Amino acid sequence: MLFASGIDLRPGESISVQIEDLLNRSYPLVVEDVRKVPNFDWLTQIVVKLPDSIELEGDYRISLTFRGTTGNKASISIVR
Repeated sequence: MLFASGIDLRPGESISVQIEDLLNRSYPLVVEDVRKVPNFDWLTQIVVKLPDSIELEGDYRISLTFRGTTGNKASISIVR
């Protein structure tokens, strides 16, 4: 689950999310749900599913693309 600000999703628009490992291999994530956080109109919750091709725990960088703009690659760690 991700949280982002400044997302005003209009009908027909989508968000794409991907992660990148330390070897610069990219993995697109399936976006399962996008919705505003109740009582926080400026905050959007994005639910994604990790692909089965990611077998290893470790450090990754995650980014989302919205209206042709890709955000910063934030560091995350995957622990199973």
